Amino acid sequence: YLLCHPKIVLKLLSYANFGYLKEIGWIKSFNLKKPVDYSENPIPWNTYSYIDFISQRLKKNMSIFEYGPGYSTIYYQKKVNFLASVEHDMDWYNKISLMVSNNVKLCHEPLEGITYENAPMKFKELFSIIIIDGRKRVKCINEAIKYLKDDGVIVLDDSSRDEYKEGIEFLKLNNFKQIPFFSISPGLFKKSCTSIFYKKNNCLDI
Repeated sequence: YLLCHPKIVLKLLSYANFGYLKEIGWIKSFNLKKPVDYSENPIPWNTYSYIDFISQRLKKNMSIFEYGPGYSTIYYQKKVNFLASVEHDMDWYNKISLMVSNNVKLCHEPLEGITYENAPMKFKELFSIIIIDGRKRVKCINEAIKYLKDDGVIVLDDSSRDEYKEGIEFLKLNNFKQIPFFSISPGLFKKSCTSIFYKKNNCLDI
């Protein structure tokens, strides 16, 4: 097909030099195999539509808990007061530990047992935003609402996957509403979804 449509090939190749994909850093993310913006600053490995939305609503007085640290941790740590995260893989935990600032606390918990999904308990506070982007996501959803502030929200990545439907239904039964953000993600050219779950009078002013 591409051999028969050389104009399409040239147009696709041109996106490496100008246009939306270059502007948002997708080309650099693809080449570097990690989520970055145009200036190679770390960004979350979530959908661009979600990143655009959340970036305008984060406040310095907020706290975040992440199931699964990564480049998102480096991104969020500059925008909120406190960030905590749990990781099950020790090698990845050690790597991210070298990249975080003083307002970040990481903990390592194994996937066996219940300490991973209950890791927010270690920090003895409630969180403005809980981001579920690691392992055992349905179990993490079930526990996360215990550690959320009254105006807190939950973020679930890959929320269109069938294996997370049980967790989504649990949140809806607990009076959370859902906003799905569909688009491509850094370096990946497939349709994905990152969802925000919220209640009335939430910290994101939805």
